[in-house]
Amino acid sequence: GEESNPSSEQVAPAAKDECQGVIKGYVKDAESGEPLPFVNVAVYKDGIMVGGTQTDFDGLFALKNLKPGEYDVKFRSVGYSSEDRRVTVNKKAPTYVNIDMEMNSILSEGLLMITGALRIHLVSLLKNL
Repeated sequence: GEESNPSSEQVAPAAKDECQGVIKGYVKDAESGEPLPFVNVAVYKDGIMVGGTQTDFDGLFALKNLKPGEYDVKFRSVGYSSEDRRVTVNKKAPTYVNIDMEMNSILSEGLLMITGALRIHLVSLLKNL
């Protein structure tokens, strides 16, 4: 395949914050509504991790210096079901992602293989019956 010229990638130095995208958000417990601190937030571009952070005591996080485009944001916290979101980042405004995380019940421990996407799929199938 053709390799793109690496020098053409970086036309301007990306020192200024405004030429990069930002993902901001808030993570809370789905039942209590309390903010969730120390949730791991990882950002993936085409399956490759390009950034990560943790929520603070107020359940807030911010991921900066992201090039405009589509990203997958994965939220992980011990004792909670993981959450994934596909987001589009642009330069004009921050992208906001607010997450309600549900606690893993003892019953759902055996269903950890079932992802959120599949759960949604099952719900829509049941509705159509």
